Amino acid sequence: MKRVQRLFRKYILSVDLLGAFLVAGIVHSFFDGIQYSAAKQIFEVSISVLSIVFSIFFAALAILITAGDDDFINFMEENKNYTKIIGTFKYTLSVLFVGLVFSIVLFISVLDHDLSITPNLIFPKNWLVLHSLVVSYALLATFLSIYDAIKYAEFRARFINITKEKRESNS
Repeated sequence: MKRVQRLFRKYILSVDLLGAFLVAGIVHSFFDGIQYSAAKQIFEVSISVLSIVFSIFFAALAILITAGDDDFINFMEENKNYTKIIGTFKYTLSVLFVGLVFSIVLFISVLDHDLSITPNLIFPKNWLVLHSLVVSYALLATFLSIYDAIKYAEFRARFINITKEKRESNS
């Protein structure tokens, strides 16, 4: 039961998800829907941004995984910090991927309509709200994961200082 509560607090009551719901609430409140041409442009931007962020984030995860030597990883694992940081990065990478795929699917759905015949066709509000929720969650989760990368760097600096002090005391 405590594990479920911990996971609920970590993922459901998280700042990034609450922020995403706030963005979705704003979109829901201020838009009754938008024209398909505007939706197409929004999805194009989403695809561009998420694909760039996804590729950079994937590269950052690869660097985190390969950069540490065994002693440093053991140092971080004393309190499961390495596992937590890598877990957060993997989760965020998955969220980015879902946001990217969802944006591509919505973009393809917009392409199916001939806007020269019905130029004022309105894109459904619910899909727009869901898109804003997914994309903003992916971007906010990425932003918060950057703090984990900063923690990683702080651990690295602390580890270097500790190993330096040990070498000096052994000399």
